[in-house]
Amino acid sequence: MEETRDQLADALYQKGLALAEIESLKPDESTEASAKDVFEENYKELIKWVDAKSTKYGTLTVLRERRCGRCGTALKVLNDMIQEDSEQPKKKLYDLKIQLIEEIGWAHVSAYEKQWMHVRFPPSLPPF
Repeated sequence: MEETRDQLADALYQKGLALAEIESLKPDESTEASAKDVFEENYKELIKWVDAKSTKYGTLTVLRERRCGRCGTALKVLNDMIQEDSEQPKKKLYDLKIQLIEEIGWAHVSAYEKQWMHVRFPPSLPPF
C-alpha cells in the first residue's frame, strides 16, 4: 500500500509540474483560469497524501506560492529545501531563489546571490 501511495504522490507531483509548465508557456487569459483550477485541485490532492513542503515535493509548493503571489512564503520553502539538501547544492534551486528575490524587489540581495553563484558553481575548476 505504501508503494502505491508513493506512486500516486509521484504521479500527482509530475502532473503538477507539467501543469505549471503549460501555464507558463501559454499566458492566455481563458486557459489561465481553467489551468489554475486544475493545478489547485491537483495540489490539494497531493497534500492529502504527502507533506508538500518536503524536499522531494517542495518545488511544487514553491511554484504554487509564486503563482498565488506569495513570493516570501515561496522563498522560505525554497530556503528550507536548500538547507535540507546541503550535501549536493543544485544550481536550479539557486536560480529559482534569485528569480524570487528579484520578484520581491530586493535588487541588493539579488546582486549578492549572483556573486555567490560564481563561488558555488564555478564555470571551471581552478588549477592546482
